Amino acid sequence: MSSRRGVGPTLVVLIACAFSAGIHFALMPSHADESAALGAGFAVAGLLLLPFGLVVFTQPHSSAAALTTAVLLALLLAVYLLSRTAGLPGVGHGPEPFDALGLLTKLAELGALLALIHVYLDNRSRPPPLPKTRSNA
Repeated sequence: MSSRRGVGPTLVVLIACAFSAGIHFALMPSHADESAALGAGFAVAGLLLLPFGLVVFTQPHSSAAALTTAVLLALLLAVYLLSRTAGLPGVGHGPEPFDALGLLTKLAELGALLALIHVYLDNRSRPPPLPKTRSNA
């Protein structure tokens, strides 16, 4: 990382994504017993969260990384809310009750999403880099 600017928010993203990935992996077997699609969803979430958080942390000036990770987190938050209000289609049952671990995980993801907004806005406020010039030496 070439600059200390933005390290706080990107570290929040990394930690929150790692935490959420761990929870998704830990809950994957029990959700796979419930539904293969649900288990696969937990596996995909776990597989995407950590590398996305890592890319945001190692490339803090990448607006694309911030936006992509924000979309992933927003989707995970939306799916959780849907699973608790209307139920997920194809799972075979209605809404699930809210639970402490789920709420804690979603709180971490929401914190990461807010940090990503900060990262994205910080990146947009920076002037674009100057083009590199070739030396004739």
